[in-house]
Amino acid sequence: MHTCVPFIDDATDHRACWFCPSLRLPAGAFDVLDRPSQDYPFDDADGFRYHRVTRVPACVHPERIGLEAGKYCSEGRLPELPVPVDAVETGPAAAARPAPRDPATAPARSLPPRRPRRPKRTPVPELAPFEGPLPPGVPDRIDDLAPWIRSLLAAARPDQLADVLAGAEAAARERFPDESVLGVLRRVLADG
Repeated sequence: MHTCVPFIDDATDHRACWFCPSLRLPAGAFDVLDRPSQDYPFDDADGFRYHRVTRVPACVHPERIGLEAGKYCSEGRLPELPVPVDAVETGPAAAARPAPRDPATAPARSLPPRRPRRPKRTPVPELAPFEGPLPPGVPDRIDDLAPWIRSLLAAARPDQLADVLAGAEAAARERFPDESVLGVLRRVLADG
């Protein structure tokens, strides 16, 4: 596995997808495709796109990350990147190496337009304790909590949903850790 700095980091303005390998791997450690391909399906386990045989990760939006399409990792080559001005060396050691490309004459790496930064998350306010009666029948196992909450919500009228959900959460939090209850509630609400 590569331990280098990712090609795109949080300090870089970019339009990369949140699951793009450019956010976790350096240039050359993933392939860049023109478009999605059946040879690079999503992996349900982590949501990333990998080659179905070699498991090489891939980005399918070259215009978003500023790299040309190419099978960089599959072919073991690095993409051509402009040389930063502060990386140019001088002296005898530099004379022994071929001169780096001149950024003034080299084709410019086209970066995507700047994207506005996401606002920082505000802390979730502390909720007032639930005041109503707690629903009966809280299961003994956390695995049975989601079906119990779904049955309570299915039996509730639309105008009761918020109160039923708050009561189920309060009852579950008396028996299970808050993090476990939150995870179950997220799954129940995400499933619809």
